[in-house]
Amino acid sequence: MVTQMLAFHTQNGPFKDINVRKAFSYAIDREYLLESVLNGEGFAPGLHGITPPAFKNYNIDKIKGFTKNEDSARYYLSKAGFPNGKGFPAVTLYLNAEGSRNTNVAVAVQKQLQDNLNINIELSVLPLAQSVEKAIGGNFEFLRIAWQADYPSAENFLWLFNGKTVPADGQTKSFPNIFRYKNDNFDRLYEGALQAKSIEEANGQFMQAEQVLMNDAPMIVLWYDEGYRLIQSYVKNFPNNPMQYRDLSQVWLDASKVKPQQ
Repeated sequence: MVTQMLAFHTQNGPFKDINVRKAFSYAIDREYLLESVLNGEGFAPGLHGITPPAFKNYNIDKIKGFTKNEDSARYYLSKAGFPNGKGFPAVTLYLNAEGSRNTNVAVAVQKQLQDNLNINIELSVLPLAQSVEKAIGGNFEFLRIAWQADYPSAENFLWLFNGKTVPADGQTKSFPNIFRYKNDNFDRLYEGALQAKSIEEANGQFMQAEQVLMNDAPMIVLWYDEGYRLIQSYVKNFPNNPMQYRDLSQVWLDASKVKPQQ
């Protein structure tokens, strides 16, 4: 239940313009990042919405996200007033170190933006605490983040974009909506889902809200993450689920496969 993404500050700087956000979104090859940069260590490229494919009765295939399209990327950048990247302001992508994974992805994104939009971005690696401080304080334009759900519902991802939590001024800290994204239609659908009388009704409105969100592109969904674990061959019937909830009542050990102590 983890989604990796790049966040835009939607109220200040160049990413206030939806056309710039769309240009960046179309310029990124998510499949290449997953297969070549991450060596397949992820569940799927982020071609749909913010919600990962981890929840029953919530089909993310119905959410239209972004795929690499160089023509569309250049069209939207030109529409924003920066044809072929001319005149685009300096932008820094902030990221926290996590081994080499985040850095390798950031370098690949940097190259793709250069190749597809003729835009140079700087990279700045920060300790996690400083990255979180920048995110909540709004002291960024472009920021690498990830979100792991606390419970199995799309609501926990869409909660991040609730416009009602965004302060009126740009100086006040904003959490969880670090994007400072506001869309009345999104808020209406999101709040309607919270009042729904069934999971099916709620999911229907959450999916509509999520499509509104993706149309506005306040972030670039990169990939949906995947966890790995190693289990001894003699451990049987050990459950796995997106919540990593462990019911050990049905787990048993196959004594015939247990190696004797030396």
